[in-house]
Amino acid sequence: MGDTVNIHYEPLPSQMAFHSAPGQLRLFAGGYGSGKTLAGAHEFLQLCIENGGEDGGIDGAIIAPTYGILHRVTLRTFRSILPKELI
Repeated sequence: MGDTVNIHYEPLPSQMAFHSAPGQLRLFAGGYGSGKTLAGAHEFLQLCIENGGEDGGIDGAIIAPTYGILHRVTLRTFRSILPKELI
């Protein structure tokens, strides 16, 4: 890719704890509106950028408990932060 992409994100303290936690498997548990989806979207995007390879391609999965939640919440949040340069 070579180009720099800036993504504005100011994580809450609980989100920062999730992002900076050691280990390959991490959990961000919280109530409605605690920022789980936004933190997960940013984490996924950051991992894609870091591991995308020379062609920028990467295989990954975005999951949710139900299709409705995936469509209404999870994908909507991810698309809202995804820079057009990365599509």
